[in-house]
Amino acid sequence: MFHFCEMAGVDKEALWWENKIANLIRAEGMHFLFSCEVIMKLGLILLLSSLAGVLSGEHFHSFMAGFGIAAIAVGTAYWLAFRCSTRYPQLALLMLLMGLMAKIGVTITGVMWGLEANLINSPFVFSLSYLFFSIVVTYLYSRLREFQMARATEKSDISHTIIKSKTA
Repeated sequence: MFHFCEMAGVDKEALWWENKIANLIRAEGMHFLFSCEVIMKLGLILLLSSLAGVLSGEHFHSFMAGFGIAAIAVGTAYWLAFRCSTRYPQLALLMLLMGLMAKIGVTITGVMWGLEANLINSPFVFSLSYLFFSIVVTYLYSRLREFQMARATEKSDISHTIIKSKTA
């Protein structure tokens, strides 16, 4: 593998450590967390969230209510939707529909509570905040699920290799 370090005359030990760390990250499945693409997406999400919070300064309660309700609603939907195995498609569909109904229920309850407590004083800011954070939280939960599935696959691959080596 050709690196810029070799061309620049960098010490071979530094190159060895670079390869060792890269192999460790790949072996541990941490490439999902530390890839440049993920870091840039998370940075963009943080920047847009902070900018929206500053721009909605007069209606900060509406902004935070949108964030909180979206996070709880999407979290509830994901928690319900991924509780079962996909071995039975009918059960998976039922759990997805239950997650959708739970999300709608949490959203309606949260909006009613926010209006009653006078937290939502700007419906426009609330709706934009809810929309944005629904998308963001959905993205974050899907990345978490992808990471968990990759870890489970790696663990099962490792256990199969250990079992094969013991029986051989």
